[in-house]
Amino acid sequence: MSLDNNRNNILMDNNSLKNEIVTLNKEIRGIKEEMNKMIEINNKMAYELSQIMPYLKSFASDDSHDLHHIKYK
Repeated sequence: MSLDNNRNNILMDNNSLKNEIVTLNKEIRGIKEEMNKMIEINNKMAYELSQIMPYLKSFASDDSHDLHHIKYK
């Protein structure tokens, strides 16, 4: 009888561990999906910034020139 109880306890523990593993796998998949979405957003933002960078540089250069000109007037 004690052997049956031990076996049942082991089976219950084993099933519990399997359920935990399945739950962790689902959570990991969800995290991977979120990371992939974040990577996509990051890549899109990097591309968009690369597109406006020439304008920002030009604007900064123009302002720098204007400020220098005003300072030494």
